[in-house]
Amino acid sequence: MSQAAHKSETTLDRQAILQSLLEFPFFKQFPEKLLEQVADHVEYYSYPEGASVLLQGQLNHDLYFLLSGKLGVYVDGGVVATLEKKGSLVGEMSVISRQPVGATIKAEAPVEMLVINANKFNTLEGAESDSFQHALYRVYAHDLTEKLRVTNQKAKYFEDLTNKLTEAQEELKEINRDLEDKVRARTADLQKRTEDLVKSHAKLEAQNAELVASHKKLEELYSTRTLTFKKLEDLYKNFLVPLQMTLMQIEQQSSEGHQKEMVQSAIGEVNDVLELLEPVTSLYSTEQAMKSKKVLLAEPNK
Repeated sequence: MSQAAHKSETTLDRQAILQSLLEFPFFKQFPEKLLEQVADHVEYYSYPEGASVLLQGQLNHDLYFLLSGKLGVYVDGGVVATLEKKGSLVGEMSVISRQPVGATIKAEAPVEMLVINANKFNTLEGAESDSFQHALYRVYAHDLTEKLRVTNQKAKYFEDLTNKLTEAQEELKEINRDLEDKVRARTADLQKRTEDLVKSHAKLEAQNAELVASHKKLEELYSTRTLTFKKLEDLYKNFLVPLQMTLMQIEQQSSEGHQKEMVQSAIGEVNDVLELLEPVTSLYSTEQAMKSKKVLLAEPNK
């Protein structure tokens, strides 16, 4: 018997045990007379929550019938089943095969059990012994058949579940392939857009370089224009205007004749040049005046 088991201080009377055995599916095919003999070998045990009824790997000679509570079946530390139905049987496989227990049985809640040591069945004698052994193995066969049926149902369930999981996996693979195709297409589109942006940027840089060069050229032209306008203004004010005045004085002092005609002709030519230069010099003077005003506005303290 497992060391975790605890005998109840209040033992069940023989009639209560017999009544429980009659209710257990395992003993449905037993004649009542045989059950009365079995009842003489039944012990009552209780287990607290968390206690081990059987340990995987231990030797066992007992049949355990659940009266109340809940049992957990563990293989290699993982739970594989739970038992709550009254009359559920554990320990029979190790009794039949005489091999170590294949699973650990734990009390998931306070548990009450009826326990029968299978070796005590050998104490029966004569025809009763044969009848008992016959009934016992017939029940074993029925119990194993039922467990095989349940196992097959579970196997079918897991097979169906595996098929569904396989189908789901294939669907996920298809979805993943579709996503990969979309990602590749999106990546290619982004790469193309990036390349287009790079080309556009390079084109803008080239245009900007051209604009900078044009601006520099305009600055150079403007600088040359300003210098030219200044020279023309100097020519206008410092040479042509004084020359005009000088020629006019000479004209006044000259008598009629060839000399006066020459002076008048020169005055006409100077006037023509002055007339041509006057708009240029006026424009230059205006620009210089505006520059002076801008300087005064920018630096009001001057």
